[in-house]
Amino acid sequence: MIRILVVLFSLFPVFAMAGADPAGIGVDTLAIMPFGNALQPIHPKLTGNDIAACELIGICVWENINTGPEKVTKYFYLDLAGKLGGKVIAQERVDSLFKEFVPTEHATLRDAAMGFGQMAGVSHVLVGTVWRYEDRVGSSMSVDQPASVAFSALLIRVADGNVLWTGRFDKTQTALSENIVDAPIFFKKGLKWLTVEELTAYGVERLVNGMILR
Repeated sequence: MIRILVVLFSLFPVFAMAGADPAGIGVDTLAIMPFGNALQPIHPKLTGNDIAACELIGICVWENINTGPEKVTKYFYLDLAGKLGGKVIAQERVDSLFKEFVPTEHATLRDAAMGFGQMAGVSHVLVGTVWRYEDRVGSSMSVDQPASVAFSALLIRVADGNVLWTGRFDKTQTALSENIVDAPIFFKKGLKWLTVEELTAYGVERLVNGMILR
């Protein structure tokens, strides 16, 4: 059944600080490591340390299943560069280095972030996984299927592998008639069905705005 224009978002990003200084996390230099795709849906009980410990050959893999990782990486870079300025390494340089980066056998996301951070010469690395990336089926006015996206991100200190921040966004756009709780967000974003890229950009913005960095 086609869903008409009256739409809303069920958009409550979940994020948590792990042992963060109330004054904020001090970041000297930061690389946004290209995100990877997951081969299974995200489990709601996964913690940041659980995700950091997952092996790249298992759940968290770099495969070209869809364009989700590229888009999530792009928006984290744009938003964090806007927040931290020159502390964020240019994504062109990161992408170039990443082409030469070969994780060790049975490497976890934490291992990969630390290894890549050392290679890039940065103090911190943001790394993450895209668990779901599904575009709307239809138009901005009506859809058969709304956009849906789920991704998680970790801020890792290269020196010791500590997870300093964990962010998660797992949302599917819903109609106003189905969920009235998020009306303020609905009116802020406009009366339309979003594409998955627009939903991704919104989710990244919410997560980055929740990060206390200095």
